[in-house]
Amino acid sequence: MLSAMAMAAPIYGVEDFVRLFDENVDYFPFYSVILYTPQNGLDQRLHEYVSSHWNFLNRLTGESSLLAALESRDHDRSISDFRPEEVYDIARELGVPVNAVPALVFFTAVRDRDATLVLRLGQFLSSTVTDEELTDFFRGLAAVVDICADRDEGERLECLRRGIEREWPKDSQWHGRARDIANSVVTSTTKAATIVQALSVIAALIGRLT
Repeated sequence: MLSAMAMAAPIYGVEDFVRLFDENVDYFPFYSVILYTPQNGLDQRLHEYVSSHWNFLNRLTGESSLLAALESRDHDRSISDFRPEEVYDIARELGVPVNAVPALVFFTAVRDRDATLVLRLGQFLSSTVTDEELTDFFRGLAAVVDICADRDEGERLECLRRGIEREWPKDSQWHGRARDIANSVVTSTTKAATIVQALSVIAALIGRLT
């Protein structure tokens, strides 16, 4: 699924993510992909939350970030259609270590860069996390993204890394937690020369799998 607040209508699926770039829609300061496997625990909680709160996430990200997930309403696809190893293959294309999944991957300048920022969700969230706690988490994260969205293109990922580690909103329950966690955010690079090339490989892989 894709968060598309600035689009004329909602769109879904990583395949549509690639199509947007093919159509030269490339004006969001940040892009991100949330990755989780068809397993129990936190992965299952994230699936349930993303599926049931997509309209909320859609509005929350606004014009600062475009968010994609492996779920797809248009293609009638759920994370349950994947095997864990298939999700790990997709993660590797985006430079995500397999032990970092579930993760939220951020990137910018998709046609020119291969750099990604990987937020290890398991460092923050437990398998018993509630909907209210997840909502607070994503609200706080969106506030940090908004702060960095106006930075110059080459500074955004580093701004986001520092922001997640040090500038979580003080009224968020995750404020203190972020400061205590080591290596919750790591920088990486895609396997391809650019982000958009990596996403094209992922879209083709998903097409074969589903």
